[in-house]
Amino acid sequence: MSYRFVFGASGAGKSTELHKEIIDRATESLRAQFGMHETGDNDESGAAGPESQAGKVKAANYVFIVPEQYTMQTQKDIVMAHPSRGILNIDVLSFGRLSHRIFEEAGTAQVRALGDVGKSLIIRKLAGKIAGSLPVIGGNLKREGYISEVKSAISEFMQYGITPEDMNQLIDYAEKDGRRGALVARLKDLRTIYRAFLDYEHERFVTTEETLDLVAEAVSRSAFAAGSVFVFDGFTGFTPVQNRVVAQIMKYAPEVIISLTLSSDGGITPDEILTSSSAGAPEDLFYLTRKTVRDLSSLAADLGVQHDADEYIGMDRSMKASCVPVRFSATAPLSHLEKNLFRYPVVPFTDKLCDAENHCAFRIYEASSIAEEVRQMCIMISDIIRQRGFCYRDFAVVTGDMASYEDPVRKYCARYGIPVYVDVTKKVMHNPLIEAIRGAEKIRSDNWSYESVFHYLRCGLADITADETDLLENYCLARGIAGRKKWETAFNAQLEPVRKTLVDSFAPLYENAENGESAGKRTERLRNFLTQQRAQEKMDEKAEEFRAAGDLVRADEYTQIWQSVDELLREISDLLGDEPISSKDYLELLEAGFAEINLGTLPQQADHVLVGDLERSRLTQVKVLFVLGADDGNIPAGAGKGGIISDPDREFLEGAGVELAPAPRKQMYIQRLYLYLNLTKPDNMLCVSYADVASDGRSMRPSYLIAMLEKLFPGSLSDGRVEAPERRAVEEQLVFPEDSVAFVADSLRRYADGYYDGADKLSEKRGFLTVYGVCCDTAPGSGLRDQMMKLKDAAFMNYTPRRLSKSAAEKLYGNTVSGSVSRLEQCADCYARQYLQYGLRLRERDSFVLSPADTGIVLHDALNMFSRELIKEGLTWKSFSREQGEAISSHILDEGAEIYGDRILHSTARSTYLLARMKRVLARTVDTLQYQERSSSFEPYAFELPFGTTEPESIDGVKIFLDEGSGGRAMFLRGRIDRVDVCRGENATYVKIIDYKSGNRDLSLDKINEGRQLQLVVYMTEFMENMAKHEPGRGVVPAAMFYCRLQDPLIEETARVTSGVEDIEDERRRMLRPTGMLMNDGTVISLLDTTAGSGSSEVIPVSYKKDGTVSASARLYTSESFDGIRDNAYGKMKEMGRGILDGRIETEPFRDGNDDACRYCPYRNACGLDLRIPGSRTKGGKKD
Repeated sequence: MSYRFVFGASGAGKSTELHKEIIDRATESLRAQFGMHETGDNDESGAAGPESQAGKVKAANYVFIVPEQYTMQTQKDIVMAHPSRGILNIDVLSFGRLSHRIFEEAGTAQVRALGDVGKSLIIRKLAGKIAGSLPVIGGNLKREGYISEVKSAISEFMQYGITPEDMNQLIDYAEKDGRRGALVARLKDLRTIYRAFLDYEHERFVTTEETLDLVAEAVSRSAFAAGSVFVFDGFTGFTPVQNRVVAQIMKYAPEVIISLTLSSDGGITPDEILTSSSAGAPEDLFYLTRKTVRDLSSLAADLGVQHDADEYIGMDRSMKASCVPVRFSATAPLSHLEKNLFRYPVVPFTDKLCDAENHCAFRIYEASSIAEEVRQMCIMISDIIRQRGFCYRDFAVVTGDMASYEDPVRKYCARYGIPVYVDVTKKVMHNPLIEAIRGAEKIRSDNWSYESVFHYLRCGLADITADETDLLENYCLARGIAGRKKWETAFNAQLEPVRKTLVDSFAPLYENAENGESAGKRTERLRNFLTQQRAQEKMDEKAEEFRAAGDLVRADEYTQIWQSVDELLREISDLLGDEPISSKDYLELLEAGFAEINLGTLPQQADHVLVGDLERSRLTQVKVLFVLGADDGNIPAGAGKGGIISDPDREFLEGAGVELAPAPRKQMYIQRLYLYLNLTKPDNMLCVSYADVASDGRSMRPSYLIAMLEKLFPGSLSDGRVEAPERRAVEEQLVFPEDSVAFVADSLRRYADGYYDGADKLSEKRGFLTVYGVCCDTAPGSGLRDQMMKLKDAAFMNYTPRRLSKSAAEKLYGNTVSGSVSRLEQCADCYARQYLQYGLRLRERDSFVLSPADTGIVLHDALNMFSRELIKEGLTWKSFSREQGEAISSHILDEGAEIYGDRILHSTARSTYLLARMKRVLARTVDTLQYQERSSSFEPYAFELPFGTTEPESIDGVKIFLDEGSGGRAMFLRGRIDRVDVCRGENATYVKIIDYKSGNRDLSLDKINEGRQLQLVVYMTEFMENMAKHEPGRGVVPAAMFYCRLQDPLIEETARVTSGVEDIEDERRRMLRPTGMLMNDGTVISLLDTTAGSGSSEVIPVSYKKDGTVSASARLYTSESFDGIRDNAYGKMKEMGRGILDGRIETEPFRDGNDDACRYCPYRNACGLDLRIPGSRTKGGKKD
């Protein structure tokens, strides 16, 4: 029993030499086994004679153990290297396949193996039982992703052979520090859940990590192991549990060969490792290799395994290079890179980087953005293929930030026609099948809530169409359908079949269901439900749709998803079948399982560019390698949080004597080794690049790797700067005509904006026009030419307000504008809104939600009802007591709540709270209005006074002829005045108009003139004309136009004290005084406020001077100025009426600071306003 190491630099040919040696030995073994004779030099196989194998251990089998992702490629390489193009006694296995092989032969008891999904399910189950014993972790176990973090911690403990007892050592070490209370608490919780996990799975299941321990135990019983020579190739190192497996194989196999990458880096030699038992300094480039040598040699020595002479390829025992690595024999720059990367002092390469045909072996470039960096890579790939005849499979791309680069790589490679295989696994949490299952289980656990029902329906699994779902959702929103009881009540005739289909489909989840059902029974119900819904068939149909559309990646995803879900349900039944579980906990169990499902994809064609992660990708035969994203955020890799045991905690625990996964500092050193291995993979060209700006707009700096490469290859710089290929002439960056579309799209807009007008832009302008001209000169009717025409039209597009045709306007409106004053106010805000709301009659869908607008309506109606109740009770606004006011207010709102909006005010706890608040607001408003009435000489005249309607009490409405004369087009307006108060003098009647508002609204002369506040002026005008008709000979005076605020303002104590107001009610009344405008006349003001003194009035919006006169204010008007206000308002109304009938529909909203007509407009997402388009504009004070 013996072992030996094979050392060599990256590219030295270690694998090739081992393949050749093992092929020769395996061939010789077969000859000996079957009595075959040598054929000498003419042997077709080319196998070496027996003398070349002298001293070599003969075995029945030869086994290569390689990383999982290398198995297929290694097997292919060996087959291609074998003279017979076939292998009989050579196996290529991963650690996983080795486990199966040994278990099958050694007769190890079959115990169910737990993967990540199974671990998460068990942890989720245990979480419910022991959460009380986990003071720190317990509160987080239901947080999304936290179960996965706990699972990762447990997997790490198992991988590194840490037992719950070993954790005591970590805890004791942290406690001694005295400043690590949080760490100690987390470690204790982890120990508790780790022990519970081990107790639960003991003798029931076995984890992947424990599988290797069982392999180590079973090797001694394996004839396969005892009769095979093992070669471990492609590993950078081994975990502790893998070390134990390798050690046992060393003990029982006739020979073990371990191939490791090692080159001169200033560190100790393998001989020194054996004599000193040291792995050298962690910062050495090949520290991981030396650590592996030390660990395996120590284990072998303990087992008494003989250490044969090690083999050094391309160097001697002192690690001094004796020749150039085979991979770089024809590429001096890359040979220099291998020899000097991450070695100090830096030795610059002084020869040429490019050959006579300008084919460069090394390049660095920068780009302005990630998208541009990827685009330039695609241009280079296209150029290299065209110039040198390479295949796509000769290229590889790696990056340290797949999240940022995956989408741009897919996008630009598709644009340039470059087939790629992006080697990533994909989470499935948002796959329609997963979301449908979550929705279905949420329906069960959330008792048919609105959200859960339509979450499920929108996933497409139900046999209900999208249109039916839309109609059903509108119906449910309008009527507040939520809860199983309402769903089991019949809907209207149109939607009843849809409701029944949905409810009946859930029968498998509900029939004979009991509380506290087992996880197995719930899983059986879910399976039956999915079977009834034809879930598997629907996923297969979807996969075929994607396949037919050429989207093979998504087709593969949909093919795999059902298998993954089926496996998860099987795991739940097997692991937790008899465990009672609630609906809510079962859903959380499913989600924990879904979080662990990752779908991988296979390459869809043989000739493709491989795109992978900088550290995890294991590259093989590569001619050209692109390293994207070489910025300081990716190299060195940004330190994460480290999971439950944070990165700083890992640094601290290194002194505890228990080996955990590497801390960030060691990870950075390890990353250098991965960088070395990847950067030395290509044999023809290496290109490293970085972007200046991240996808989120962050500024980025080049990595330390860039600085090192610049020193290694100063010839890669141009005038001391990194190459920026995007600065080349545009003609040099376009690979084919279709590639020009994106460039022209960007440039046409700039051309339209005058970007190229300056003399300094002449060269850029010439390049743009050249490309545009070439694209336009393609054949008429071609796709490219058509695209150019569309791009040109878009670039020079200007928003030009258009009107409806005369016939279209007549069909919409006829010859009259009718409606309320609010219609004209909205027209003043924006003609487009008027058109959408009153012309096309678009409206928001009804929703069973109590909105602020609903609150205002309820209070508004209640206040009018209050006035009627006073009359019924024989009371007036000045005579009722506070208690009576509160009682009447409460009674009115209670009655209103029973009939308003299908009892929405009783639908939820929040609605009930809002009803109580509205009672308080109404009582406060009534109290304030009574105070104002008692402080005034005015008396209520009418409440809810209609105008322009057919009601008996209605006064005449607004009638305005829009054309000259009394014929032709006209405008008729109707409405309802909330309240009219009058005061009758000797010769005149004084009129006060009141409009109730729940918001903070004030009357502005500017807004009246703009047509945006017309109601009070129109109400006053129409009522005055009516009074003049009914009381001829008496003057009618427009005393005041007020907004009454329906609010319950909060009074701060500091405000009460600083204002000098002792009674808080007085302060509240002052805050609730009306807003608006009034006549600047002493008599009028004294009638409006009989309590006039000095300072601010509590009754009307004015302030008094010390002499009792009113301070000047924009709120005041004279009789003459009111006539001007009225004339301007009616003139504006006439203008807008004409505009409506003339077909004005322009999108030009009013916008002035915070006064933004778009803010609460329900049509803001439908009108198409885009102020970036020339010609688009707003009106008002603010110009965009």
